[in-house]
Amino acid sequence: MKAKEIIVWGLPAGEQDPLKEAILSTQCHNQTDVERIRRVASADGWHSFRCQIIDGSKPDFVGTLNV
Repeated sequence: MKAKEIIVWGLPAGEQDPLKEAILSTQCHNQTDVERIRRVASADGWHSFRCQIIDGSKPDFVGTLNV
């Protein structure tokens, strides 16, 4: 199985519109990497961070839609 990929997203300084969110890193492999990106980006004014994890597994559409 492919190793998981962690993508870090954030909003630039002064921006509140979630559609203006940008990818800050696609090179994170663990929480330490994520915290480093958040620390550096925060110093530049970025905020409202979120992480997206892609693990290479098949999506579970049935489980997602069975609410």
